[in-house]
Parts: sequence; C-alpha cells; structure tokens
Amino acid sequence: MTIDIAVLMFIIVASMVIFSFEKIPVDVVAIGVLVVLVTTGLLPLDKAFLGFGSDVVVVIFGLF
Repeated sequence: MTIDIAVLMFIIVASMVIFSFEKIPVDVVAIGVLVVLVTTGLLPLDKAFLGFGSDVVVVIFGLF
C-alpha cells in the first residue's frame, strides 16, 4: 500500500464518519473532501470541478 492509497482511505473513512454523525452539513463535508483531495495532490486541480458541469449535478443542486 502506497502513501497515496493510505491517505485516500483515511479521507474516505473520515468523511464517512463525519457523514454518519451529521454534526456538519453534508454539502460542507463534501466540499471539504474535495478541497482536501486537491490540497493533498490526489486530485488534479483541472479535474476537480469537472463534475459540476454535469446536467445531473445541476438538477440535484436545483432540488436542494
């Protein structure tokens, strides 16, 4: 297991724990995970916001 995989697994487990306690709003946690992934270098900055252009994401955002 490389360091990148260990860091990613930690981020996933930590976000699941934070999601389950529901002390912090879900959208804040999701954006926080995105920021952490970009700052650690696991997700390139140019690919970080590509999903926001999807029609599905816009429809779900409209539901909120």
